[in-house]
Amino acid sequence: MPTVLTKPVGWDERFPFPPKVTLLNAILQPDGTLLRVLDPKTGKVLPTTEEAVDEAEIEAQRANTAEAEAARLRAEVERLLRRLPNEDQPGQQFGHPG
Repeated sequence: MPTVLTKPVGWDERFPFPPKVTLLNAILQPDGTLLRVLDPKTGKVLPTTEEAVDEAEIEAQRANTAEAEAARLRAEVERLLRRLPNEDQPGQQFGHPG
């Protein structure tokens, strides 16, 4: 009986790789028109350069937002501290002259 070669599930003629190939300690897997790289330890897809840049921009925006919020809160704390009674002037209460 002759051997019949079948293509693995997920085989795409545009890629010369089967659905998953371990090469140089990485797993290559077709994904539409891309050949994606998976981390062999986690099995997670590594981002493309464009995806990594987009993610870095989002993280930078989050950091800037957090930094602005921290500055706003510091200013608010300073404003509230100025309203506290001055220990050098007895009788003064919360920003009102005594």
